[in-house]
Amino acid sequence: MTKLTLVLDSEGLAEKIHTDYFQKILRYRDSPLYDFLRTPATKIYPRIPEIDDILFYVNDFDQHFRGGIDIFDKNIFDREGLISGTAICSNLQLVDDTCNEIYGNNTVENWNRVWNILVNNEQNYLSSTFEKDTTYLFVTQDKKILENRLSFIEKNFRGEHHTKIVNIKECMEKMDLFAKSIHKYQIGSRHYANRGLWYSRYLFSSIPNICFNGKTRITMSTMYSRFIFLLQSIDKIGILDNLPTNNDIADDIQYHFNYAILLITGIFDALARCTYIHYDMNSINLNSPKISLKNDVGKEFLKKVRDVNPQLREHICKNVDFIKLVYEFREYVAHQDFKNSTTFMNSGIRGTKRNLLQLNNSIIEIIGRLGDDENYFDEYSKWGIFHDKFMKNYFLPYLLAKNLMLYLNPFVRKYLELMGFTDRVETMDIKEFKKKSLVMNI
Repeated sequence: MTKLTLVLDSEGLAEKIHTDYFQKILRYRDSPLYDFLRTPATKIYPRIPEIDDILFYVNDFDQHFRGGIDIFDKNIFDREGLISGTAICSNLQLVDDTCNEIYGNNTVENWNRVWNILVNNEQNYLSSTFEKDTTYLFVTQDKKILENRLSFIEKNFRGEHHTKIVNIKECMEKMDLFAKSIHKYQIGSRHYANRGLWYSRYLFSSIPNICFNGKTRITMSTMYSRFIFLLQSIDKIGILDNLPTNNDIADDIQYHFNYAILLITGIFDALARCTYIHYDMNSINLNSPKISLKNDVGKEFLKKVRDVNPQLREHICKNVDFIKLVYEFREYVAHQDFKNSTTFMNSGIRGTKRNLLQLNNSIIEIIGRLGDDENYFDEYSKWGIFHDKFMKNYFLPYLLAKNLMLYLNPFVRKYLELMGFTDRVETMDIKEFKKKSLVMNI
């Protein structure tokens, strides 16, 4: 059975063990979809009770691959899980050089941390070669390691089979997407829902005031359906983003990104129509394209919104850049061709090829106004923007789509709240979903 293996960095996670997100991850230890391993304890953290019983990844490696493969010296770890001998990697100089580059020194503690990752990379490579159904994540909150994770790939290049170094939140996301990639929609470590039920629970967890009563029920139902398809589409982009780059994957990512943009504009249209119906704006034809949140199209409609609900109009104004960004993307999708800008970008770091799409400057400017910062973990900004050496702008569709959702959900929830739609009573099913699911931002 295909599995995702999590290698927990004992020292790098020790101070995060009791956080809600990490506790969620640990609840999945008995799931048949994941294997849990960990690095040995250290003198700084000789005991971490919550994960002490998890097998050391070196022991697991030896069980699978020791025969004929000279990567470790014997007696590396004693019975207490402490480093007791000299750990031998296939290239000791590689460990020395990487340690000096990342930490600026070559202490025993830092050397062992680097060695853990590089040897785990070998383990992942051999697993992909011999088993072909296991992917490894090295999970840590060590800022130095996360800041330099591209350097680990570069110095010990194993093509598409390098170990992915992730933080806790990224680990949760990859666990969730991995399960969905094999059509498992988890609501617990051993409990699953069908696809429609899972996405419905997620939507009502994040926007609990979607309401199907009264005269807006048909339009609200339309918006609900678009939201469900949007969530599925973004998850599909995430699943594809974790696959090796090729032209077919690039086409599929573009297809789902384009669809996601059209669905978000459809949600905006549904909100506008709900507003029209709720406030009986009969002076405008219901089927008119002028019923829109877009400033230059819906001027008359938006004036009426200000008359009947000034707070709602102010909410729309506060989010004008977000709304404009979505419609700018829609123009790109409808009237320009992403296809010619689909590319494999490398940026000089081996093994980091991704499927990117090209952007124009006007969209970059809007994203800048919304707030985009450098991501110290990666070469892409937090919105997934990347500038090549020729000053062309590209974006990573999955990161950008996720950021759109981070704006869309609270925007819609507040919009409905200002129209008077109150949160539904939280059922036990929704409470359990929020407690046990691996998704965030709910």
